[in-house]
Amino acid sequence: MPDTNCLVSAYVRIGIPSDQLPYTEDFDRLHNLYCTESSDWISEHELWRHLCRLRKKSELPPICRHR
Repeated sequence: MPDTNCLVSAYVRIGIPSDQLPYTEDFDRLHNLYCTESSDWISEHELWRHLCRLRKKSELPPICRHR
């Protein structure tokens, strides 16, 4: 199971809402940041699933950014 605190921290630092992340360089940055800081390598798919679970449980802080 991914480290939730580390993932939320990396997500906040990236500063991009989760709905704008798929298939972007920002998602790659999030994945690299998480894997580096948590010392736990997980696949991009697993990271995305955990991020979606956190969003559905309202455990991600709101980030507003318009492209």
